[in-house]
Amino acid sequence: MQPLLTEAVFPETILQPLRQYMVKPAATTYANPALMTALRQEDATVPEATGEKKILLSDVPEGQSFQFAKKTYVRGIFRRTRIVCKEVSTGRSYAILAHAWVELNES
Repeated sequence: MQPLLTEAVFPETILQPLRQYMVKPAATTYANPALMTALRQEDATVPEATGEKKILLSDVPEGQSFQFAKKTYVRGIFRRTRIVCKEVSTGRSYAILAHAWVELNES
């Protein structure tokens, strides 16, 4: 990747997080919040650009209900890179990535 890590290929906003990520890459870029934030700034398909009313899970207040993957959850506590959320219909708890796009329930 080193030959491609230049400003001719990537914008400066993506280049620095990408360089840091490439030092010790994970199995997925989605697990790196800094890189995902940088990539989303350049992405034309983020909900704001397409008119969708979605926000990042990390921006949802604790205790607020939201929709994710066609299911309703209540936001819980933050744990490193994920947020523990409780599914309303089953009562089961799930750890969802903090930078996942979710839709707030209107209440």
